[in-house]
Amino acid sequence: MSSETKTRTLVGALLAGLAFWMLFGIAPYILVGILCLCSLLGWIEYLKIFGLPPRTLKGVVGIVSIWWAILDSFWLGTVGIRWIWVFWVLSLIFLVIDSINVERQKALRKDLSTLLGEYTFYFAGLLYIFFLSAFIGPLLKNSTAPYGRGVILLTFVVVFGGDICSYFYGRSYGKKPLWPMVSPKKTVEGAMAGLVGSWICAAIFTIVWHECKQVPIPFGKIFFFSLFAAPLAQGGDFLESFFKRVSGVKDSGHLLPGHGGLLDRIDGLAFTLPLAYFVFVQN
Repeated sequence: MSSETKTRTLVGALLAGLAFWMLFGIAPYILVGILCLCSLLGWIEYLKIFGLPPRTLKGVVGIVSIWWAILDSFWLGTVGIRWIWVFWVLSLIFLVIDSINVERQKALRKDLSTLLGEYTFYFAGLLYIFFLSAFIGPLLKNSTAPYGRGVILLTFVVVFGGDICSYFYGRSYGKKPLWPMVSPKKTVEGAMAGLVGSWICAAIFTIVWHECKQVPIPFGKIFFFSLFAAPLAQGGDFLESFFKRVSGVKDSGHLLPGHGGLLDRIDGLAFTLPLAYFVFVQN
């Protein structure tokens, strides 16, 4: 085992323990505070991927709006679609302001494509960080309150269990590239191992959770969620790889040794947490 793999494994084990403690060892409102901190770190990483300075009006307004969305979702116990409109309007306002500034500098033709690109990625970033952080609060409330923490843990198990299987199997037996234009190192063999690993981890979680006499989680919902969460987790991974590919960077940051940045580690949650919300809260 290489030193990089050892570092990755050790850091991953520490993160798993930390996540378990946060889910079952602290009060929900403290967990929401930690989510706000993680969203700040993720937002800074995202802006830096595209070369956008975080310490600007756009950066500050962006993270404040994300915090507001997280707290609103936790307080109400539901995720409002209105936040998509809020993020879109914010992005449009900054696009207009930047366009006016550019026009005053007589450089509209040169920088219009750049402004449109920044607008697109700014809006995408708001949605991306929002999806990664705002759906956990509602899972702790409403009808899922008795087993909401278990649903979040199930999501982590499916996402990170599949990621581990994909990483190790792909490194050892991967030969055929899956999508080299976006992520050159990912292979078909690794992706298949990730899917199977996610489903096996979900089955093991279900057995252990119910054997430990925890509040029962409906088997039908676990099956439906796990079936689609496995491929969606890999979709979130590819989305972040696309962001990095477009901007020409390898990792989103260097916060986690062996893993890269925070977004490199949690990218698989971008689509799976919303799925968990719609499966276990809305149905």
